[in-house]
This record gives sequence, C-alpha cells and structure tokens, in this order.
Amino acid sequence: MEQQLEECVRLRNEYNHMLAYYNETNELLPHESHHVYDNFAPLDPLMEVERSIICDNLLAKEIELVQKVIECTDLLLQSGHDVRSRLECWKVKQKWAQIGFTFSDKDTELAAIDSEFATLFDCISKLQELANELVIMLAQSMGMPENAQSSSIVQLNEVNSQLNLLYRALLHQVLVVTIQPEPVLITKRYMDAMEIHFLAAEKLGMKRETNMPSVHFKIITEELAKQLTDGNTIEEVGEIENAEGKFAVNAKQQMTVEFSKSKLINVKPRTNCSLKGNQKTKKEQKYVLFFYSDPLNLKNFGQVSLWALSLPVMVGVNVSQYCELYATVFWQRAFGCVDCHEEVEDTLLKVTWPQLAEAIKCQFQSFTGATRSLTQHDTDYIADKLFGPAPINDPLRQGTFIDYARFVEETMNSRVQFSCWDWFYSITQLIKEKEILEFWNEGWLIGFISYDDATQRTMMARSPTFLLRFSEGTMGAISIAGVFDTDTADRRRVERLPFHLSPMGISDLKKMSLVETLRVNQDLHYLYPEVTKASILAHFAKKSPTEVTQKSTNLGHKPYTKQRIHTFARPEPGTSCRESTLPTSGRPVPNYPVESDCNKMEVNSQDEHRRANYDFQTETHEQFAWPNNNSLNSNFQFSGIATVS
Repeated sequence: MEQQLEECVRLRNEYNHMLAYYNETNELLPHESHHVYDNFAPLDPLMEVERSIICDNLLAKEIELVQKVIECTDLLLQSGHDVRSRLECWKVKQKWAQIGFTFSDKDTELAAIDSEFATLFDCISKLQELANELVIMLAQSMGMPENAQSSSIVQLNEVNSQLNLLYRALLHQVLVVTIQPEPVLITKRYMDAMEIHFLAAEKLGMKRETNMPSVHFKIITEELAKQLTDGNTIEEVGEIENAEGKFAVNAKQQMTVEFSKSKLINVKPRTNCSLKGNQKTKKEQKYVLFFYSDPLNLKNFGQVSLWALSLPVMVGVNVSQYCELYATVFWQRAFGCVDCHEEVEDTLLKVTWPQLAEAIKCQFQSFTGATRSLTQHDTDYIADKLFGPAPINDPLRQGTFIDYARFVEETMNSRVQFSCWDWFYSITQLIKEKEILEFWNEGWLIGFISYDDATQRTMMARSPTFLLRFSEGTMGAISIAGVFDTDTADRRRVERLPFHLSPMGISDLKKMSLVETLRVNQDLHYLYPEVTKASILAHFAKKSPTEVTQKSTNLGHKPYTKQRIHTFARPEPGTSCRESTLPTSGRPVPNYPVESDCNKMEVNSQDEHRRANYDFQTETHEQFAWPNNNSLNSNFQFSGIATVS
C-alpha cells in the first residue's frame, strides 16, 4: 500500500511540473488566445502544434494520475474489507475460546490487526489529502478541456466519498472488547476483570494525557442491542457499580481501558418476549454489556463517541442456576454470531453432530481443567445415548443434525428424565473434584462406557477386574463395574459373576472417597485392563496419613459407626430370580447391588463373629462367608464386604 501511495505522489509531482510549464507557456500568449481549443484564436501553426502536444501530454498524465488514485482507493477498500474480516475472525476465535477452544495467538493476532488499522487510517488520510489537492488543481488549471476536467473531478469526488465511508466503517470498530465478561453474571457479586482495546489510537490523535477520556458501560437486553445505531439512546436494564474506566497506555504502548471492580447489583424483571414468533423463556433471554466512550476529538473526523458490545451473557441470582443458564451461553459461543445483528436466533440453529461433538470436547476441558481430553469413542458414546446406534452408511453421523432444544431441553432418551446437557454438565462438575480429576487424567476412569460394554469387557479380562464408569441413569455419579470369581454351589468349578455398585455422586464421595472405597472393597483387585489396585492406592498414599490423622482427631470419642454393606446376590439354579431395575441402566438384571445402612449392628468381639460363622479380619473390614447356618434355606449365595464409612 505504501508503494502505491508513493507512486501516486510521484505522478502528482510530475503532473505539477507539467502543469506549471503549461501555465507558463499559456501566460506568454495574448489573453484572447489562452484557450487552445478556441477555433477563432489566431495562433502560429508551429506554436499550435507544440501547445497541442503539451496539452495532450498533460491530459494523459492527469488521466494516469486519477486512475492511480482510483487504484489506490480500490486497494484501500479491499484492505479495509480484509482487516475487518480478520477482526471478525479474531472475535469468532475469542468467542470459541470461552468454551475451551485454543486461541494461543490472541495477543499476536490483535497486535497485527492494530497495526493494519493504523496503516489504513494513515493511508486514507494521505490519499484524501492528495485527492482534494488534485480537485483544487484541476479547478484552477487554465486552457484544459472542460469535459476532461469535469470527468476527473467527478471521479476524485467519488474517491473522497468512498474513503470517507471506509474511514467511518473502520472507526466504528476501533473499540474491541479484548477481555469479555464472564458468560453467566450473578447479581450482587463482583464481575471478572474486563478490558477494552482502542485500535490505532495514536494514528487517530489519541495521546497520553493527564486527563484521559473515560469509557462507561451498562447492561442492556439483546433485543435492544439489535436496534443499536449511532444516533439512538439505549436504556439500561440493570444497576452496575464501578461501571467507568479511563483510557491508559499499557506496557505494550497500547491504549486500553480496564474494569476490575465492577459489580452487577440487579437487573429489571423481564417478561417473556417474542422475537419473530419465537417465544423465549426468561432463562433463555440474553443480555449484552454496552461500552461507550466520552466524546473524543479524532484526527480528520472531529468529535465522535465510540462504542462496542460484549458477547451475550446470562444473568442469575445464585450459582445453582448456572447449569441451565450456561446451556444457552454454550450454544451461542459454539454456533452463534459475534454481534447482535443476525436475524436467525441462535437457539433455532441446527448443526451436525460432529460440530457439536467438537464443541463438547472443548467445553469438557474448559470446565474440568483436565489434561486428558475426550476421545472419538467418548463422543460416539454420548451420540448413542441421544440418537441410538449410528447408521451403517454414516458411522460419523455427518448427516445427523441436532438443535438446541434436542440437546438442552428434551430428555436424553426415553429411559431417563434429564437432558443430555444436564447429564454432561453434571459429569464435568464431578470430574472437577480433585481426586476424581486425578483418576481421569491418569486414565483410570474410563467414564463413557455403557453398562453392557462394561460387563462384557470385565467378563473377558484375564483376571477379575473392575472399571470406573459414569452412571447412565444418575446425573454426576460414578459406578464401579467388575467381576469376581466364586465357587459354584456344588464347589466343583469356579464361576465368574459381574457386579455393578450403586452410583456414587459428589455427596457420597465426600462421605467416603473413591480411593477409600477401593481400599476397603476386598473384591476389587485389578483395574481394567490390568492395573493393580495397589499401584492406584500407592499413588494417593502420600496424602492419606494426614487425612486419616485429621479424621481421627475430629472424632474425640468412639461412638458406634455407620456402616454400609455392598452385597451381590445370585439365585441358585432352579430358583426364581428377583429382578431389580437399576438406576444406572433402566434394564432388569439378575446381578444387582444392595446398599444397607447398618446403624444398629453392634460388634462386641471376634468370638461372636466366629460363632456366627464370620471370618473377622480387621477393625474396619469384615469378610462375610455365605451361606451360613442362618441362610442355608435362602437359596441365595452372597459375597460381600462390610465397610466403615
């Protein structure tokens, strides 16, 4: 671009010299002979030829110069379109980054865009100055054909008009929200830090001063943001403390404004609104932060107020609403637009399953902070829960479309009463627990595997194994699935039996951690495929002594302890099977877990255990041997562990 401008300046200088020479020769002629095309002017034939040649050369140079200015203008218009497209792409990446997509070059890309804006503003000013100078020169030139002059002036005026429009379009985008507000705002709580960046501030005449201008912001509805133009006044719909910041030059010599102590006090109650026939519930209604500056005196433009909009946010009154509010934000960040002027509502968009799966992968890591990401197998498992088995001719489900309602509002399938989003969100909250996160990162928590697949894998393993999976029927819970080898009723052979422990949610794991559950359960030996339980326990051994000491110190005395027994039952051949509908699968199975609270079980001595045909092992572990004298007629065999919780 700089070379093109230099070429324009060179042609302008050549044109000036030719015009000066032409005017000098023109002044030597009688006054009545100044117009070379005056048919009645008595000119010497040789002089007439010379004047004609000079005039033609000057006219050719004028046309060349005007065309070069037009070429420069077209180049500037294209450059303006390109840099605005790059800024739009930057904003899209920033939007995606809020749900976990990688955007490591954020600062580098913005710095390049800032530099391009500065170059464009500089080139526009120089080209406008050149075009205006040419218009004046053409208007004052003597003896040139009027038609040619008029055509050039019209073209240069059109250039000025286009450059003004470009200047204004760029100016409307110089304020950029570089640090967006958090996606869900909670009233009466401080907001996370935000930042506004002023692109090309120095080129526009903004300099470091003692009394710098301010930028303010207020919260408005998304519907009002769609109607925003330069001249209209926008009414805020909430109260915000510390909603003002001053421009300052940061360490990178960039003009920015930071907001670090703002607090959303409240928002006005909103009734259900209709957008093009789409009835929206209150939990789906989005807000936008509207940032606007004090009037600024900018170079080549005069006084102007600049403004920018944040990405849409949701507002709640407590953190218990986060799951349902964030669902709307997740869909908007993944598939919505970066401004508020799209006519299609975000929640009405339909996307392919691979698009949603990619967004789910990123959101998972953003929520959990996990170093181990979701795999294709994991997202395929989620898709199976939503749609059933994949079509044979489309195993990747590229032709499977899904909308917001199917993912967020409708039940995941006919066997559960919650949506896919609710189930997925609850799992991310479970994994955020420090101990569970370690299990996930180490690869010890398979998680996304069905009841039947877990049974099949453990049954086919070389040794009796177990694995950890997310419950399909209980939100935010882990189930232990495994097998144990036991003698048949006639004691002639060993039989392998599957089991699935009742799902354990966050509240259960706070009472007894997953590590402790594995430690006290003597039927668990190998984590699938062949990881010894001892190696897992050793991984967590460093913190165990401190935790045990703290728990013992807090007891003070030794009351009766609440015990929990996991019991696995299998009827003998020839007897009827009591079917239990598991919350984890929704299907009847003969091997089922039973959880019992033994508050009234009193343990007096080892002798009483022996008389009851128990094999007493430790103070905190009891191995029950069944059948015994009291259960010979029960037609059931049990293998279980009593654990102190």
